[in-house]
Amino acid sequence: MIRRPTSTALAATLSLAALAGCAPDDTQGSSPASQGADANTSISRQGLIDGFSSFDRPEVGYIQLDGGLCTATLIRPNVALTAAHCVDFRSIDGQGQPLGVFVLELGEREGYGFYIDAYLSLGDDLGATDLALLHLSDAVPPQLATPAEVADRSATGGEDVEWYGYGCGRRDVGGDAWTGIKQKLAFPFQMSANSCPGDSGGPTFIGDDGPVFRVTSGYYGGSGIDIFGDAAGAKAIIDEIADEWASVVETPEPVEPPAEDEAEPAPARAQITDAVTDGRLVYMEWVDTGATDYAQILIAIDDDGNVITYIYRIDGGEPADDGALYTYFQAQDLCAAAAEEGLTGTIRAVAQIWPDVDQSRAESRLVDQAIDCGE
Repeated sequence: MIRRPTSTALAATLSLAALAGCAPDDTQGSSPASQGADANTSISRQGLIDGFSSFDRPEVGYIQLDGGLCTATLIRPNVALTAAHCVDFRSIDGQGQPLGVFVLELGEREGYGFYIDAYLSLGDDLGATDLALLHLSDAVPPQLATPAEVADRSATGGEDVEWYGYGCGRRDVGGDAWTGIKQKLAFPFQMSANSCPGDSGGPTFIGDDGPVFRVTSGYYGGSGIDIFGDAAGAKAIIDEIADEWASVVETPEPVEPPAEDEAEPAPARAQITDAVTDGRLVYMEWVDTGATDYAQILIAIDDDGNVITYIYRIDGGEPADDGALYTYFQAQDLCAAAAEEGLTGTIRAVAQIWPDVDQSRAESRLVDQAIDCGE
């Protein structure tokens, strides 16, 4: 398990391409009527698009795989449910090696990441069979989240349901404009047109504490009507595989805190020794603390020093000749992210490093020159 504090500001601006909210042709996927609502039912447009942030249902989180983001739901301590297209309709066993990460957020600045080391696709197209299972290398402790159950039926028209996703707020701003913020829509079950990139794999629950009966698959390109994977219809196979993968979570014995004179030293911070740009690349170098992974963040700031947006990556860094570590970003990637927030022209940037993806150990340094992003 990787523990990392998170913030909605950071999550909303990650420079990753979204896998979710695909917009298929009208001939793809299942028909709206097959989603459990009458085709003549009025369409709800109040929700995940322009929805509101929520930390309810802590078993719902987001996944990052192959540079993309989707939503997923914990259904066993070490098994999560998402959409098959989020794993490119593939099944892979990483043999214990991380293939991605599943992040559960308990609050605005408290998130826990769990490595994904295998996944299994249950379908090969958008629509009812767009379902996949993710195997986590470590089980989620019960004090963090209780796995959801898979429903044995769909919701009925007008029944109260809750829908979750990390997707965008508008479909017309591009496929990678997902918010990265967990959103919730509670409404009487009906046909909808609310999903957006980032929402794929997101669950809809019966009631406010009931089981998950479907996951978001995408929406029709012409009508905009949402498409869903039928989790309730696949309950038998989902439960069979999830039970095979499930593991027992043991509550660890309490540990006595060390005596004051035996207290462990504070974890090391990564001193940034260089943060420079030639206008095309932004290079940053830091002292190796022995951490497994580092969050390497490039932050755009305005003239008043206010944070406008971020781009980032998480890995072990590249070894430099002097034993330090380094990374570099394309300046145009930061310019593009800043432009989406209305910041153009010459901008200043700040390099930031978090050892072990721990925000409390962050070190920052202003990049030596401003970046010319044009008009």
